[in-house]
Amino acid sequence: MNFIKRALLSVWKHKVKNLILIVTFSVIAALVYVGICVPAAAQQQVDRAKKTVGSEVTIYLNVDTVPESGEFDPVTLNPDSLSKLSKLSHIQSYNYLTSTTAVVSDGFNMIGNEDIRQAAQESFIPGMIFPNMNLYGALDISKMDKFLSGGYSLYSGRFISPSDIGKPVAMISKNVADKNNLRLRDKIKVKDCREISKGIEFTIIGTYTAPAVNSTLAEYYQSNPVNDVFIPYDLVGLFDYSTWNVNKPYATDNNVLTAMYFLDDPANVSNFINQAKQIIPSDYKIESNDDLYKQTVAPLEKINNTTNLFALITVLAGCLIIGLIIAIFLKGRNFEYGVLLALGEKKVKIIGQTILEVLIPVCLAFCIALAVGNVAAKQIGGAMLKNEVQTEQQQKEDIENTGTNGVHRIVTVQGLVGKPLNAVPIEDINIALAPTDCAKLALASLLIVLISILIPCGSILRFKPRRILASQK
Repeated sequence: MNFIKRALLSVWKHKVKNLILIVTFSVIAALVYVGICVPAAAQQQVDRAKKTVGSEVTIYLNVDTVPESGEFDPVTLNPDSLSKLSKLSHIQSYNYLTSTTAVVSDGFNMIGNEDIRQAAQESFIPGMIFPNMNLYGALDISKMDKFLSGGYSLYSGRFISPSDIGKPVAMISKNVADKNNLRLRDKIKVKDCREISKGIEFTIIGTYTAPAVNSTLAEYYQSNPVNDVFIPYDLVGLFDYSTWNVNKPYATDNNVLTAMYFLDDPANVSNFINQAKQIIPSDYKIESNDDLYKQTVAPLEKINNTTNLFALITVLAGCLIIGLIIAIFLKGRNFEYGVLLALGEKKVKIIGQTILEVLIPVCLAFCIALAVGNVAAKQIGGAMLKNEVQTEQQQKEDIENTGTNGVHRIVTVQGLVGKPLNAVPIEDINIALAPTDCAKLALASLLIVLISILIPCGSILRFKPRRILASQK
């Protein structure tokens, strides 16, 4: 009788043993499947996040060069430098930012307490009007932090985009629009607070809603976000934001104080920074802000590490458990193996018979594990990701509540402006049965089977037939 036929008869004879083996191996293989599929799905999301989120590099004025008095004439990023920077590799998009508070509305009212403003006017610089608005300029308003993660949102119309550069267009808040009965395509006039200019008219192309502030801040014009007015960045140069330098000429092509570059992959940040250092003025600093990417994928990376360790432990534990089960069953078959060896059966065939006896129930368990493991992977992976997302958000809230959160710095003439490092973490992963996952699970299953069989078989077959038979008396 050949060893294949003996293996089939043995499988049929030892039904209880094989049922135990099927159940045990199904559980182990399902857990291994979880350890294989969840990291694979998480890595796919990480790769997707690299492409969609990318990494951000901000070039801003070095505040260490600002005098203690705060009065300085900032060196701006000139058009030549900006042009060279925009042509560097791996840039997905970029944005130019600037702002000024040295402006006042002309012919329309902002929102605030006029008594407070009049009191401030009395102690203000003689010959100047105390400002009542914040004027922000950008190449693309939709990519400003205020709209990405600062609570501002478009209400009507559209954002100011690169195609609007050089055009006198503006976005105002819904609150200011309602107070002054202004609609889209109406015009507003803004003038320099020193009244050097007669005022410039802007056409309203969009309105926005701003985050709420407490009643005390709302009374101060420039603390109330509804008093923010957004225009193309180059037109901010029409207003002399360097109010202490009365001789500074107006310039629409040389007033960028902050440039933001969004790269395709965090891995390319270092190379970009090295190239940018050769271009920008010495007064400017470069800051890499890949925290957005890190916050997005942090939960995925955590469960990736956890499930990889989980898979390794499961494989080792599976080898140990299956090995013990097989060793117990094989120990009762010492006499059978001794007889076969005495009859001249080769040890390789006996090992082959044992492997085949285990592989038959294992193949059935493998099919069960594929079905059960796919469901388990979705449930366990989803639960782990949800828990990590909650933990990440709680840690972020704790940091923000203690006031020690990291702040990405951008510079305007008013000083440092804090940008909260807000990002929406990936909260779902797509776990699906892939051929590569099946192959990995099959390989892991075969590894568990071989290790589990060879160890007990080795302890039996290292003896001579006579010694095996004598030990059974």
